[in-house]
Amino acid sequence: MLHSTLEEAYTSTGLISWKLLENPEVMESISQPIFQVFLNICDEWELSVPHRLKILGGIISESTYHNWKSGKSIKLNLALLERISLILGIYKALNLIFLNDIKAHQWLNAQNDEALFSSISPLNFILQGPVENLNRTRKYLDAWRGIK
Repeated sequence: MLHSTLEEAYTSTGLISWKLLENPEVMESISQPIFQVFLNICDEWELSVPHRLKILGGIISESTYHNWKSGKSIKLNLALLERISLILGIYKALNLIFLNDIKAHQWLNAQNDEALFSSISPLNFILQGPVENLNRTRKYLDAWRGIK
């Protein structure tokens, strides 16, 4: 069910069909696996719970986060799905660029003098706030990889 639902959520261009994701049954079927992927990435990046909540935009409380982590019913909204999708894209790009988890982790946490990051680490840039910071980091990494 999940596999076919996810396949249906993508258009022929490879972009997600947000219209399909407005369907509560689809969101219910994909929320738990998507949240688990987010948790796995956060574990690999050694992010604290407050950092995880910041990445999620402060949309959920710490108690909701712990309930979801323990397997209680999850219903992601489109804002959370967008943020998790961007984290997944950043994670994928880092792994394609560096081919080494340690180097990817170092890049994410090291001071970066590129104009986008203003001499702070990409992770701190992401944690500073709006979803646009996630989006700009994702686009930066995609450009680095040569994707337009």
